[in-house]
Amino acid sequence: MSNKKYIFILVTAAILIFDFLFVWVAYRAAKETLHENLVQRGEGLQQIYQYSLNQLSSFMLQTATYIANDEKVSALFYQGKQAVELEGGGAGGEQAATIRKQLSNAVTRSWHALKDDYTLRQLHFHLPSGISFLRVHEPEKFGDDLTEIRHSIVAVNTQQIITSGFESGRVYAGIRGVVPVYAEDNETGTQVHVGALEAGTSFSRMLEDLKREFTAEFAVLITMEHAKATMWPESLKDYLTNRVVIEDLLLEASTEQQQAEAILKHSDTLSLLGKSNTVLITVNGTPKAVTSLPLRDYLGTVDPLRNDVGKILVWTSAEDAITKFDQDLKTNILLAIVGFLVIECFLVWAIMMDSRLKNQKEIALRDGLTGIFNRRAFDKRFEEEFLRAKQTADYLSVILCDIDHFKSYNDHYGHIAGDRCIQQVAQVIATSAKRSSDFFARYGGEEFAIVLPATNKQNAAEIAERIRMHVEAEHLEHVASKTNDVVTVSCGVATIKFDAHQDVTDAKALLDKADKALYEAKLRGRNKVFSA
Repeated sequence: MSNKKYIFILVTAAILIFDFLFVWVAYRAAKETLHENLVQRGEGLQQIYQYSLNQLSSFMLQTATYIANDEKVSALFYQGKQAVELEGGGAGGEQAATIRKQLSNAVTRSWHALKDDYTLRQLHFHLPSGISFLRVHEPEKFGDDLTEIRHSIVAVNTQQIITSGFESGRVYAGIRGVVPVYAEDNETGTQVHVGALEAGTSFSRMLEDLKREFTAEFAVLITMEHAKATMWPESLKDYLTNRVVIEDLLLEASTEQQQAEAILKHSDTLSLLGKSNTVLITVNGTPKAVTSLPLRDYLGTVDPLRNDVGKILVWTSAEDAITKFDQDLKTNILLAIVGFLVIECFLVWAIMMDSRLKNQKEIALRDGLTGIFNRRAFDKRFEEEFLRAKQTADYLSVILCDIDHFKSYNDHYGHIAGDRCIQQVAQVIATSAKRSSDFFARYGGEEFAIVLPATNKQNAAEIAERIRMHVEAEHLEHVASKTNDVVTVSCGVATIKFDAHQDVTDAKALLDKADKALYEAKLRGRNKVFSA
């Protein structure tokens, strides 16, 4: 195959690769845009959800305020409070029970109207001590201390403020509005703080309204840890009879139970539950954009460091977004194929030019005879290793090797044999300096240099001795040698440790030190290693 045809094939292959890469980039960009659009949709639904939650919380406050302002209701509650105090606190005694029943009867009509028309689920009177006086929705359960779990109630009774938001109770978890209740003391004629009145509802009504309005599905998840810490065991047990628990999350409410369970079992959704984000998943063959929002209880709204008590999942169909994504991707691919060919050709040319320059640089750093690095490459690498050792306060060693009586070898065997001798010695040294960090180069005619990073004097001397022994073991005949009948080398070793006192201030000084050591090795009879 001719060079031109080979280059043409390479260029064609490069164009195909770059086309594929461009299409892939276009695909990734389109996918990112799709995700951003879905995230924006999720953020919009989050704002809508938060607005609806605030509105529902406000309605609960209005409801509680309306009932609390009924003078008959507040007077009975005040009488109940006094009865409890007279009867020793807690749930009180017979008198408290009588007034509790009267209070329940007094609010029954309002309770049923609100429950039927506005899905009110809870109406609860709390004494200032945090003791439950009357659950209108479950009048047989009262007298329990809620101070450990109902922080909104504690805030109302201690600070006499209004509170609202999500909070779990002994029986239900839901959206609540809590207001202080005041009554007139007949003896003093002054307004007395009696306790707190709470109106609460579940998420279900709000979520159904949101579903109809925005074609979105919602699910409310509460951690089992939070549910166990707040609800009565028997209430939780009953609660779980018609609810599912997935990954230690209790499905409190959902607009679409089966879809919610399928979505919660998806691996991408499970990973989403640990953060607030949006993912695209496929459920029963239909793409869904699922957004996770934090569920914060009342205490979480006043304490930013408090952990979330659960998650809100919102999902919508993503079929329209996927269709647009596919169309945009096809358009981008077509434009890429038409418009990117010229750029690809330019890139191919640039790559070829870059490759040529790199080859030229590589050739410039290689010794033409042995193929190993040359003096220029060695000087550059040696300077780099010197600076690195200086910065890290580490050892640095250098070995200079010289073929003994090489001039005599050349004179006796000729220059071609001399070249072969240099090649063989270079190969032996290369195999002797085995570490990947070691750098080996031809330093001069018959002289070689090895840089040994992070190598102390003893180890460097051992490497030099190994080189010397291996060269001698090659048994390259040298009858013209004055010291041996085979080719040998002399080695000079110099080492520096920058965290100790030393007289070497630059790379050249260290190399001079190795050169002097090499000279000393020759003076001592050659085929020797001397460490400076």
